Amino acid sequence: MKLSINLLKEESKRLSTIRIIFGILFLLLSGSYLFSAVGNESSRTWDWISFGVFLLNGIYHLSEGLGYLLGKAYILINSELISFKVSVYKKEQSVCWNEIETISYNFYVNKFEIKKTDHTNMILNLSKFEYTTVKKIKETIDHYAKEKNIPIEMLKSD
Repeated sequence: MKLSINLLKEESKRLSTIRIIFGILFLLLSGSYLFSAVGNESSRTWDWISFGVFLLNGIYHLSEGLGYLLGKAYILINSELISFKVSVYKKEQSVCWNEIETISYNFYVNKFEIKKTDHTNMILNLSKFEYTTVKKIKETIDHYAKEKNIPIEMLKSD
């Protein structure tokens, strides 16, 4: 019962296209500020600040829009490990099943707390996922935890 979800394919392509368009527009706007500042001998500090703000905003939106080409975001749960990388810019969270001591799931905050055998904790926050994705994740973790005799505690409050 392996679960493998590519989170970048799940996102709307329309949203990525809009971000790419905004990124290009901000870069063009920053270019126009640069040309007006260079061509004008009395360039003010405001022109350079505007140039920098629009340039950084354009780069940010362009990288977010092109993120599905430049990086990875996924959920992988199989018989050997649980691995989450929820965003292109976030660090991967991964734990092997043989390193897990107990698993707690909190309904109200919608997160798993995994206690490892080395006495550290790993938090898997599911609040940003759709209900169907959360349900698949819970079912898969429950299946493998039962298979490997790892206790799961379902908490009703924080």
